[in-house]
Parts: sequence; C-alpha cells; structure tokens
Amino acid sequence: MILYSFAKINLSLHLLGKRPDGYHEIETLMQTVDLADKITMTECKEGTTVTCSDPIVPSDERNLAYKAIDLIRSNYRITKPGIQVHIDKQIPVASGLAGGSGNAAMTLHGLNKIWSLGLSREQLMALAAKLGSDVPYCLFGGTARASGRGEKVKWLDVENPFYFVLINPPIAGPSKINNQKLPDPCNASAIRSDCLSGQINPTAAKPINKPITAATRYRYQSRSKPRRRPILR
Repeated sequence: MILYSFAKINLSLHLLGKRPDGYHEIETLMQTVDLADKITMTECKEGTTVTCSDPIVPSDERNLAYKAIDLIRSNYRITKPGIQVHIDKQIPVASGLAGGSGNAAMTLHGLNKIWSLGLSREQLMALAAKLGSDVPYCLFGGTARASGRGEKVKWLDVENPFYFVLINPPIAGPSKINNQKLPDPCNASAIRSDCLSGQINPTAAKPINKPITAATRYRYQSRSKPRRRPILR
C-alpha cells in the first residue's frame, strides 16, 4: 500500500502559556501544502520494520511511524502479521512542517485499512493525540484552527488562493525545543529571522484547502518542485 503524507505550515501561531504537562497552550491556524512524503506499507511474517530514504531519520522506537504501529498493536492486541514501512522523505527533517507527525498519521490510516480494524474518525483522532500534538490534524489536513496543545482541531471551510515558498535553512529545529526558547506568551508570527545563511533550497507549495480524502491519500501525485535558483543570496 502506498500513501502520501503531506506537509503543513502554520499561518499563525500564538503561544498562550505553559501548561502543567510541560506543553504550551496554543492557538494556531494550520494549512496543508502539496509537498509530501511517500509511504509504502507492506505486510510481512512478523515484527515491525521502518526504513527511510533519509539516514537522519531514526528507524527504531524514536520514529513516530514506529510508535504508531506499537500503539495500534498494544491497543488492539495485534501480534501478527508483521508490517514493513518505508518512508521516501521529501519533507525536510526538523523543519516544523510536521513531516514525522504526518508519517505517523498516514501509518494509522494504513494500518486501519491493512488490518481491517474499522476504526472511526473519532477513534483515529484519539489515537493520534497520544502520538503528538500535530498528528490529529495531519490525519485529514486542509485548513484548520487548532488549540490546546494542538490536538483540538476545528476544520474551516475556506479557500486559500495563495501559493507559498518554503525556505528551509540548514538548521534543525524540533518544535518542542524551539517553543521552549520563545518568550511566554508570544506571537510566533511576529518573530523573524535576521540572518539566513548556508545552502537554501526554496520549494514552491500549493495549498490544499479541503480535508484530504482517501482518493488523495492513496493516489496523490506531487506538484511541488524545488527551485534550483536560490531566492536569497
């Protein structure tokens, strides 16, 4: 089975304060764009195997797709058959584009289908919330408002006419670490980077405004292509 795991961007992000559980209370507007990882899932005799085209991505229990498989196995007492997952990584790692969260979300969708679990939307959302703040949103994408730590999602019926240029500087920045460095409370939309240096690879991205359907999830063909000529010098 082949699925496509889409990137997301935050059109706005407000950090409202630290929660007792260590997360930030947030209000954010999220948008799916058509930059996507390709995920191939195959049944095997036993065990769990996760591989990735990018060697930086871990292939053990630290990988969110791996955690999604473990979560399904433990919740539904599944021991056999095994599952192999390969991630063809197109979304930059540690870029804030929900690459890992999207991989986990599509793994949940894939297992629901492969193992004929019959999980409802609500059940998938509840499982996703256990994996990470962005994972519930990444299950369906589109344009949405998220609150809490990100797991409370309200989808919006809007049309975003804009295309985006995604610029990924050569600095890894996991969201948890980045958010810890920001003043509390703050509007992250107002924070700008004064210096971008090194190798910059801009990518044009088209918005996906509606929640992602099964047809898109399984048969998507990416239209995003990296620009070879740098925008910033």
